[in-house]
Amino acid sequence: MKHIKLSKQEYLTLVGIRLGKSNVEIANMLDVNRKTSSTYKYRIKEKLNVVEDVQLLIKAKELNLIS
Repeated sequence: MKHIKLSKQEYLTLVGIRLGKSNVEIANMLDVNRKTSSTYKYRIKEKLNVVEDVQLLIKAKELNLIS
């Protein structure tokens, strides 16, 4: 399986998504602008080659990025 490298901010964004947090909540958690948190989410989706949040979570679990 391909190894995926996430930045710290991308990983924390992924954790926020896993916890069901909105982009605004993730932005507040990371102390960044909402648009910045959306960019992190977009980058994660690009790296995992997925479109939907559900696909993102499934693939991240398959790659052991989250539990």
